[in-house]
Amino acid sequence: MTKSTASSSFKVTPLLLKRSLITMLLVGTVLNLINQTDGLLGNAPLNVLNLLLTYLVPFLVSITSGLLTLKECQDEHRRDE
Repeated sequence: MTKSTASSSFKVTPLLLKRSLITMLLVGTVLNLINQTDGLLGNAPLNVLNLLLTYLVPFLVSITSGLLTLKECQDEHRRDE
């Protein structure tokens, strides 16, 4: 595998970034509503670090999964050639 081929396997495309951001917003919001309802409603202190991490984790999972799927598809395409 050439160096340029290896780097293209892990390129974040605009579509992958968009899907990962949408996943982050949807999943992160639901998880924050479940885990920090009292804080979001003002009945308890809001843990800002946990709030941010709750958005970050779904983004990282989504983008990592997308990159690995793209790499697998590229590898399969190369084998078929």
